[in-house]
Amino acid sequence: MFDSGMVWSLFERGREYVFRFASPMVGPLPYKELRISKDYRRGEVILHEPYHRGRSVDPLEYPLDELLVVNRLGQGLGCELHACGIVDEDGRGWIFCGHSGAGKSTLARLWTERGVTVLSDDRIILRATDGSIRMFGTPWHGEAGFAVATSAPLAGILVLEHAPVNRIKPLGKLDIISELMARAFLPFYDTVALDTALDTLTAVASVVPSGRFGFVPDETAVAHVQQWMGSVHRA
Repeated sequence: MFDSGMVWSLFERGREYVFRFASPMVGPLPYKELRISKDYRRGEVILHEPYHRGRSVDPLEYPLDELLVVNRLGQGLGCELHACGIVDEDGRGWIFCGHSGAGKSTLARLWTERGVTVLSDDRIILRATDGSIRMFGTPWHGEAGFAVATSAPLAGILVLEHAPVNRIKPLGKLDIISELMARAFLPFYDTVALDTALDTLTAVASVVPSGRFGFVPDETAVAHVQQWMGSVHRA
């Protein structure tokens, strides 16, 4: 069904999906296999013993742990974004989306100097529950190493880009949906999961203020965002 181009491939076998993990650095056979129901509720991991003998083994080691979460979220539970997420002193959550190199870890470090809680500097999960949007930290951090297992109501989203001066430009609903889809971790081989992810991001775009943040990577960026946060909160 799908070849990641890295260590894993996905196959369909009857009522199950089969994820196979292989690397020429280990040997010619898959070193691990996940057989799981199509609703991602029940499965088993099989290890090829000769490849693992003599070392400590985590059956769910990356990328399997994240694959399980991304695909389970695809059952209508939410989606994962390539983003930095913070919680301000009032308990509100703010997301800074960006591809690798956009400045997520840099901003995370700058925010900690202001005493703000950083849930993650690389990956954030969004879920629409009971008419509101919540953001959740994940264990898959970026180079700054921030990973906190808690959540907060989402108050705003900014899409990151480097710029010579700090500026925030509001984004329309269709624009922010497109930007979020481009920065989401999605099971592209599953059309139902893609539809549910789009539903989640549409719900986010309908209720959460958003913008494009061109920024200078220093403390002035944080001050600029705090002004925007204040205007969003007053509105």
